[in-house]
Amino acid sequence: MAFVLASPQTRDQITVHFEKALGNVSGACQMINREFARRMKGRFAVINREDDAGFAHIPAMRALIRGHEGSDGRMDMTLA
Repeated sequence: MAFVLASPQTRDQITVHFEKALGNVSGACQMINREFARRMKGRFAVINREDDAGFAHIPAMRALIRGHEGSDGRMDMTLA
């Protein structure tokens, strides 16, 4: 249904290189984003989103999970 390719950058930060989900499965994108963040909580303090691929819904989704843009233009998400 969906998958994430990510790699640790520092002891407390992981970078998501890309996520893919089946477009015909309602909620698949939200599910993979939520589950990845849930599974990384406690292991990493920050999830850095490398690329949003120009999808219009990404900024709204990022805002829902307390994202902020880092100095390098990438999106960092702090796991609370």
